[in-house]
Order: sequence, then C-alpha cells, then structure tokens
Amino acid sequence: MKRIAGVLIAVLTSLSSAQEPSHVLTVHAEVVRQAYCRVDSEFFSVRLSVRLHFTNSSPDPLILARRLEDPLIIRGARDAAAIYREDYEFNPSFEVFRPKPGGLHQRISRAPEDSKFIILAPGKTFDTLVQDSFAAARRPTAGFLAPGDHVLQIGVSLWPLKYRQFDPIQLSAEWSRFGKLDTDTIFSDAVPFFIPSSFDDRACGKR
Repeated sequence: MKRIAGVLIAVLTSLSSAQEPSHVLTVHAEVVRQAYCRVDSEFFSVRLSVRLHFTNSSPDPLILARRLEDPLIIRGARDAAAIYREDYEFNPSFEVFRPKPGGLHQRISRAPEDSKFIILAPGKTFDTLVQDSFAAARRPTAGFLAPGDHVLQIGVSLWPLKYRQFDPIQLSAEWSRFGKLDTDTIFSDAVPFFIPSSFDDRACGKR
C-alpha cells in the first residue's frame, strides 16, 4: 500500500512539473529587416532588426523594463527540432549580465515609472524593436551560419545594463504590490531565417 501511494505521489508530482511552464513570460521573435556587410572574401556580417512580442502567461502582473538593450543572444540551427535539442550550428559564447543583490541600493522610484517600465497584466502583450548583428561565412564553416535556410533563436536580458546600479531584489520587494519584477534572460521561439548566397551591401551601414 505504501509503495502504491509513493508511486501515485511521484506520478502526480511529475504531472504537476510537466504542466508548469518553464517561464511565465514568453517571447516571439520576428525578423523585420536584414542587411549584409562584407568583412572579407570569406566572412560577412548579418545585421538584424527584430520585433520581440512578449506575452504574460502567468496569473499575476509582471513588471518589465521598456527599453531592452543590445546585444541580443543570437543562436542558429538547421531547423526548429535542432534548436530544441540544442544542436546549434551557431552558438557564440556570451557573458550574460545577471543582476545580483547588494548593489548601491539607489532608488529608481517608489513605483514603476511608466516611461521606464511596463506593468503587463495576465494575458497581455508588449512589443519592442531591437537590433543586433552576427558573423556569417560564405561557405559552410564550423561555428558559423552560411547561405541557406536556418532557424534563429533570440535571447534577451530583461534587466538592462543601465540599471545595474539598482538592486533588483530590493526593487522587487518594494514593487510587489504592483506585480512581479522580471529580470531573467529568456529565449524566443524558433524563427525561420534565410541567408542569400549573394547580396547588395551598399546600404550595410544603415539601420
């Protein structure tokens, strides 16, 4: 009987874990513009403008910084299945900024300022446009994307570096009556992406 009860508890725990989302904030990415700049005969840079569409999937309000900063974390794979099993063609190493307690304890304000933060109600969405670039190769090269079809995954830090002097744990406690302050680094869904074999780079300096 004890064994059956133990198995039942384990199954219920497993089901509960499987139903709980890994992150209550989700982000969908859409590439709205791409341009290319030649580096040399073998490599070029891909410049992106990306629209990020955030959705609050939690039952509680979330507090987000309005102006997210570059650089993004851009990684690429052959297809969506490869992205989700973490089999990347392109996955540069980034040192992700993670806010820590014990900062200067400066106060931004007693409540989230509308010009700096958004309070995202449950089920509501928020869009923002960000820009970044990455290096690509003209022919298949280990560690780089080459011309052809790929998928990208965009990572973004929700706590901008310009706020690094503030203690997010302290702010989260002070602002708890307005919602949960989200300072994580999260990743988008898989975004279809095509790199052409030839391109015009005359406008590569423009954003």
